[in-house]
Amino acid sequence: GDTVIEVGSGRQTSARRRYLIENRSPMLRTHLDDLMSAREARPSRICSLDQLYSQAASLEDVFRAKVLSVAAQCNGQLSARIGEGAEGRLMTVAEIQRDVGGVASIQWAPLKQVERAVVKACVLYNGDVSCVCDILRQRIAFASVKEILECLKVLTEDPNLEIVKIRNLLEPQLDAWSNAGYRDVAVMVRLVTPATQWLGVASHVC
Repeated sequence: GDTVIEVGSGRQTSARRRYLIENRSPMLRTHLDDLMSAREARPSRICSLDQLYSQAASLEDVFRAKVLSVAAQCNGQLSARIGEGAEGRLMTVAEIQRDVGGVASIQWAPLKQVERAVVKACVLYNGDVSCVCDILRQRIAFASVKEILECLKVLTEDPNLEIVKIRNLLEPQLDAWSNAGYRDVAVMVRLVTPATQWLGVASHVC
């Protein structure tokens, strides 16, 4: 039958003997079953920036495709540079696709600078990098609040998106001066598809 190496002994033993040893250790077997169930029930906690950035880089292309799809469904605008040396400007997906450059002209936001991520983790989260949720991010602009609401509806109805948190800085009672006058609606999501699950990045928050 199959053989295995006993760790620490260098000896070979049959698969049957290994089964008998495990079968006679119900306490160990129960502990291992509980441990594996717990691991499957919750994603592993991110404990390093290297791991966080590796996930973000692996997810980037899939996430951009999803942002493009969402923007197209609700008349959202993305920043694009049309023509040699031209300044970037906001355009709908339909306008971008009609241009010669197409989606290649879109100015996607880069991953968050490492230095800024370190400062954020240290100042806001006491060094816990797992709380930094904007390494991978993109922006969709809208001409009206109605279009923002349409976008939120698209996001909530998308079976591949899991909404983690929504931060609404458009609330009238919020003090705009606290954010230097900047207002937006930030939506934190997980992108759960067969591709992101295969890559092991379905738990990454964008």
